[in-house]
Amino acid sequence: MLLLRQASPLLRARTPLIHRPAFRFVSTLPENDHIYVHPTETPQIHRLSLLPTPEPELSLGTTTVLPPTPRAFKENPLFLPLIRPILSQSAAKDPIVQSDALAFASTGGSSFHAPKPRASSGGAGGANVQGGAGGAGVGGWLHVYDMRGVPAFGRIPETEDILGSILVDGSGKLVDGSWEDNVMYRPVTAQGTIRLSDYLHQKVVDGLNKKKKSGGL
Repeated sequence: MLLLRQASPLLRARTPLIHRPAFRFVSTLPENDHIYVHPTETPQIHRLSLLPTPEPELSLGTTTVLPPTPRAFKENPLFLPLIRPILSQSAAKDPIVQSDALAFASTGGSSFHAPKPRASSGGAGGANVQGGAGGAGVGGWLHVYDMRGVPAFGRIPETEDILGSILVDGSGKLVDGSWEDNVMYRPVTAQGTIRLSDYLHQKVVDGLNKKKKSGGL
C-alpha cells in the first residue's frame, strides 16, 4: 500500500528570506549636537567625531566617559592637522568673525590688549572684540575662539579655547594670509567638546567628507 504524506508547510512553500540592512543608531552628545558618539570594539570606549560615520583617522579621538573630560579623552593626533588648513582658509569668510573684526576696529584693541600669537596655522569658532595695541581705527590681532567658551565682552578667552588669531586693519578688514594657529588649543576641555560656528562647522564637515571620499589619509 502506497502511503501518501502531506508535504510539510516548509516544503510546500518556502518563505523567501528577506535580508534587511543593519541599522546603526548613532547618537550625539546631549550638550553638543555637532559631536557624534560612535561605539568601538571595546564597550567602555566611545569614538567622537564631527561625522556620522566612524572613520577613526577623521575622528576627534576616543573617550572612556560621557560627556568627555580632558582626563578621559585620548586625542587623535591627525585631527587638528586635518582641520587647521580648512579653518585658516575659511575663518576670514565667517560672518561672525567679519562682524567682530569691524567691532574690533571701531573700539580699538588697546583696552583688550592681546600680543601677537605664538607659532601656528588653522582655527575655528566665533570671535571676540579684543586684540593688539592701538586706539579706534588702528586694528590689531583678533582672537577666534571655540564657541564652547565664549568670553565676556572685552575679555580674552582661555588659551585652550583660542583656535587662532587673525590680523585686522584699521578699517576692520581681515588681512589675507595673517592667520596664526594656536598650538595650545584643545578639542576637549573642562568647558566641553569642540564647537565651531555654524559656518566653520559646515566647512570642516565638508572638508572631512572630501577627505573620506578620496580615501582618507
